[in-house]
Amino acid sequence: MTYPVRPRTGPFRCSALPEGPTSPYRADTDADFDAIERDIDKSEELTRKGDFTRRNTEFYRVLARATHNEIIVMLLDSLSEVVRTLMAKVSPVARTDVVEVRRKILHHLRARDADAAISEVTVHLEGLNAYLKEQARRQSESEAA
Repeated sequence: MTYPVRPRTGPFRCSALPEGPTSPYRADTDADFDAIERDIDKSEELTRKGDFTRRNTEFYRVLARATHNEIIVMLLDSLSEVVRTLMAKVSPVARTDVVEVRRKILHHLRARDADAAISEVTVHLEGLNAYLKEQARRQSESEAA
């Protein structure tokens, strides 16, 4: 197995991830997919209750666990903590598309279309990144005023 370095515009700007059927973005079993779906269902329930904090990062942990690769789990746990910290600083407004995006990701994973799943994650995280930058800019401006 080779670990080529691939430039990405997604969650990893330059990632050393394995290619092929063992790619960390490929969940392989119905149990993996079912765990992801249960998390999405729970996220949807939390969203209805107005709890947006947990739903923002637990999904990526469940997705990472589906890789059966502890290094990926540790990396995504670390990245999720950074996102959690950033979100707490900017007092986020809940995004309404989170559950829908996650269902699309799961759909692609079940179809064994890792590239489409990666594309969904990438677009979503780029949007989140733009949102965080805009919120940080607004906070800086209001603190300076």
